[in-house]
Amino acid sequence: MSAFTDALYDKAAKRIATYSLGLVGIDLRNGSELPTQSGSGTLVDLDGRLCIITADHVIEDIAWRDRIGLLIDWQGGLRRTVFEREALHFVRFPRGQTVDAGPDLGAILLPPSGENIATLRTHKNFYNLGMRIERFSEGYLPIDEGVWIPCGVLGEGSESLPPTGAFAKVTGHWAMMGISSAPMETEREGFDYLHLRARMGDADVPRTFGGVSGGGLWQVRILKQGEGHLEVSEVVFSGVIFCESTVIDGCRWLHSHGRASVHERLAEKIRHTFPLP
Repeated sequence: MSAFTDALYDKAAKRIATYSLGLVGIDLRNGSELPTQSGSGTLVDLDGRLCIITADHVIEDIAWRDRIGLLIDWQGGLRRTVFEREALHFVRFPRGQTVDAGPDLGAILLPPSGENIATLRTHKNFYNLGMRIERFSEGYLPIDEGVWIPCGVLGEGSESLPPTGAFAKVTGHWAMMGISSAPMETEREGFDYLHLRARMGDADVPRTFGGVSGGGLWQVRILKQGEGHLEVSEVVFSGVIFCESTVIDGCRWLHSHGRASVHERLAEKIRHTFPLP
């Protein structure tokens, strides 16, 4: 961790941001849009299926909205990307009895084409999940390799901004990318889980991680080049955040689904629910 410089962090964060977004549920009232930030997600391509992987409770929140907006610009630019709810399909698992127990995992199937998909392809990337499933079919990376970065769009800190150009209403949001050593790993009823501890007294830690639900947990591989120079070699989508604990002894736990949950359980359900022709 001490050798992971700001420059390495910036390189990893830039790659992760290209796959990451926020989700906004939009209600229509008297011809006006009323947006509510619902959570976060990760863009993936599974055998040609374009999906947003997120938490099930985020899907539950947006599934009854009139429209669904995507927060895709992580550099402060203004960009509107909105889908009608009828254009989307959902893959969901029944949730656990308690919020922190899981499972809490699902996916949003996007249309294969259209103006919004063209916008996403221009400004974002779709993580090739099918290729990684094949690659890790014999086993995942050692959990203590590299560093781990949780990613999502915080509810805390969002604010209304002045109208700009063609946009009558503008809202600003803060994205979060933390950094951690290896998470604790557990398994329960066919799903695996990863748990990160956050020290709440640290200057850059938000008071709450609300809004990050559904965001990705990424394993960042580091290679040592000649003369000991370190370089980011790969960012690996390895989990989906779904819950934060209460503060205990100055710390919170971030609970996430793990690699098997995403690569095996969720991918299998997506393929079964939406078979390719």
